[in-house]
Amino acid sequence: MANRDDIPMDVDGEWEFEYHYFERVVPQMKAHLVFIERNKVGINSYGNTSSSTPPTAASETDEVERRSQDRCNEFRSRQQSERLEAGRAASLRKQIAIHHREVYGSKDLVEVLQIMYPGGSVDWQNSFKGIRKVYRNLLGTFHPDRNRTKAIEHRIEVEELFKLVKGLYDAQYK
Repeated sequence: MANRDDIPMDVDGEWEFEYHYFERVVPQMKAHLVFIERNKVGINSYGNTSSSTPPTAASETDEVERRSQDRCNEFRSRQQSERLEAGRAASLRKQIAIHHREVYGSKDLVEVLQIMYPGGSVDWQNSFKGIRKVYRNLLGTFHPDRNRTKAIEHRIEVEELFKLVKGLYDAQYK
């Protein structure tokens, strides 16, 4: 664009008005027209295509309130499901503990390892290294961190087996 000093002025100052009009007013009008056109096709300044008018302060407040209420409801439902799962886990633990007492009640570590690891070629009577290898293998299999994503029944079952095997090993060898 030409410099202001290069534009010839009329006595009434008409050229100066045209310069000001084309330099400052027209770009603002173009920006305003672009905004109007964007809103006509349904794209507002927030990038949404759902409404043809920009949201008002009241509708923004309503949206924030609705999202806040949704988060609170989600949190409450998650808490309720965790409480239900905890109650269910407690009753499952009792059932599994009774079952384990029936199956493994008076057995020592070697007998329990033989039941849980039947196909092993371990000299159960003379090989501490073999027993330790089977023990560590079973601990890895039954470790709670390895079974976090499984169903709750499976998680509790392997957690109780982990406690059983670890308790028997600690009682016998430590």
